[in-house]
Amino acid sequence: MRPVNKFAQMMRLSRAGFLLLLTLLIVGCQSATLKSAGRGVNAYPAMWLAEDHDSKVYLFGSIHVLPEGVRWYTPLVASAFENAEELVIESKATDSSGNAAMSEYIQARALLPEGQTLEELLPPADYARLQELAGILELDEYAVMRMQPWLLRIVLTNEIFERSGMQRTLGVDNLFEETALRNDMKISALETPREAMMTLAEYPLEVQLRQLSESLGKTAGDDEKDEFSGLLASWAMGDIDRNAQLIAAGMSSLTYRNVVVNRNRKWLPRLEGYLSKPQQTMVVVGNAHLVGKSNLIDMLKRRGHKVSRVQ
Repeated sequence: MRPVNKFAQMMRLSRAGFLLLLTLLIVGCQSATLKSAGRGVNAYPAMWLAEDHDSKVYLFGSIHVLPEGVRWYTPLVASAFENAEELVIESKATDSSGNAAMSEYIQARALLPEGQTLEELLPPADYARLQELAGILELDEYAVMRMQPWLLRIVLTNEIFERSGMQRTLGVDNLFEETALRNDMKISALETPREAMMTLAEYPLEVQLRQLSESLGKTAGDDEKDEFSGLLASWAMGDIDRNAQLIAAGMSSLTYRNVVVNRNRKWLPRLEGYLSKPQQTMVVVGNAHLVGKSNLIDMLKRRGHKVSRVQ
């Protein structure tokens, strides 16, 4: 293994440097635009409209990483976004204190307690697989051994996606946010970055270890690649039933409840707040929040809101 790489450095940086690297890791570089995603459209993901007498709220499901060549920015999506007064995304810091709070939170939970390593905590076969994978991905062995399982899963996922041709710069939410920033469009969020991290980091250690073992088992073959390919294809075709099945199959019931259902319940009143504004709003969240069990679309309908699929 190489002795030093960006993940090892991440563990040893100052707060400012740590935050910068983490932001690049999770969000990706802000360099792509929507223009290419609307040229030669070949994907038609689902989109919904919630409306009343003076408000329109479009809801569009994001795939956070995409390969080259997926052209999803249809005329309907373009009209919904370009005529909106406000873009709403999952999480965004409102000021520098929000970024600092996230950085402090992650730093406090990035490493296992002093003297503890994953070699001691994982079953031997899982640790051997982790060492093998870390070598393939050229990750620093010390950083991997000392990382909390929840953060290591993010690191592994991002590195695997990067090496398989998936790019966060082409991710749906990234393109919307980058374009909104360039156009001085108002951007709001349904939660803070710290709240988003809490969803991943607050599991008991034994649960984190079990989730890491499950992830290592998937990366042992082509299952992970096939699973994402199915998710991408069903999203691109607007096949929400198939997409929901694959999302549910790819998560444990505990993860689905915490990452999807509980956040949907928290977000629901915030979404309803945009229906009280006399404006057009574009909401872009992970696609898992809009399909399947306890999705936001059904929650809004149960609250008496008029919601229809428009693409």
